[in-house]
Amino acid sequence: MSWAPCEALLRNSQHMHGQERPEVRVLALVYALGGLLCLVSARWPLTAQSPVALMAALGGTGLVVAVAVLLVGRRWPVGVVHVGFVVLSALVALAAAASVTAVGVVGLGPMLIAGCLYAAQSFSAAAARAYGVCLLAMATAGAVLSTADGLVLPWVVVLVTAVVVLEVHGRMVRTLRDTAALDPLTGVANRRAWLAAAERDLAQARRSGRPYTVVVIDLDGFKAVNDSRGHAAGDALLRELSASWSRQLRRGDLLGRLGGDEFVLSLPGTSEVQAGALVERLREVHAMAWSAGMASSDGSARIEVLLARADGRLYAQKRAGAGTHERSRVDQIQDH
Repeated sequence: MSWAPCEALLRNSQHMHGQERPEVRVLALVYALGGLLCLVSARWPLTAQSPVALMAALGGTGLVVAVAVLLVGRRWPVGVVHVGFVVLSALVALAAAASVTAVGVVGLGPMLIAGCLYAAQSFSAAAARAYGVCLLAMATAGAVLSTADGLVLPWVVVLVTAVVVLEVHGRMVRTLRDTAALDPLTGVANRRAWLAAAERDLAQARRSGRPYTVVVIDLDGFKAVNDSRGHAAGDALLRELSASWSRQLRRGDLLGRLGGDEFVLSLPGTSEVQAGALVERLREVHAMAWSAGMASSDGSARIEVLLARADGRLYAQKRAGAGTHERSRVDQIQDH
């Protein structure tokens, strides 16, 4: 099975637009944590040589940025959030370089762990690892520049802990995200996740002026398969169809299961003519016949309206008998 639809779904879930931007809230929390740690260091310095003024300045900066991110970060482009993480890494490195004791440097451990948690929560596995390396490398460079003695062993412990947190939390997040977003039977997007991703695809199409099409698919005679061969065979058929269709899709296309034997496609950058050609290719990959209806964006319709249009065309096709095909006979579908 091609993982392109799953990758598209994951990409959509991690690059959110509009009001729901959890990665922004988490970034604000990380900045706030860093600011509080620096202010604590300034209020209760470990030694007379501690850079109190610098720690106070870093603490105040962290809190101000946290408030700014929380208030206006939802309207920022995704790239600004990435820049925010890099700036955070630089501030941690500066705090490490300014520390004069091993305790002061190692005390930045919670910031490293919080940064790794944020990266694992907000980005793909590859991006999270890249940002983790950025944070840990910059912090280590700052630690090397500090005048603290006896730092090597405790700093190694901090680094190992941060790496373990990054990997373990990242795996947990990806597992939970898949569980929440994917249909458990077929492995394609479930209804809720597909609708959320399709809304973002449609919004992007409006902004860019590119075409956007949805296709609703309903199997012909699926009840007969269940009645004659059993529900296990029906489930196997749904899995096989999903896998066969997924292999024909582009990276940005998204296949979802609305429920039962009804599926739906989100096709960004695709006109109705192009979607029609794709539908014909999909018909050739399996003997089971099905009916399809499609609708393209006119720049104003919501995703629910497009689905209703596509659904109406699908059932008009069924009533006209266009969904029937001599290959759709149940006795020609191979055992699964």
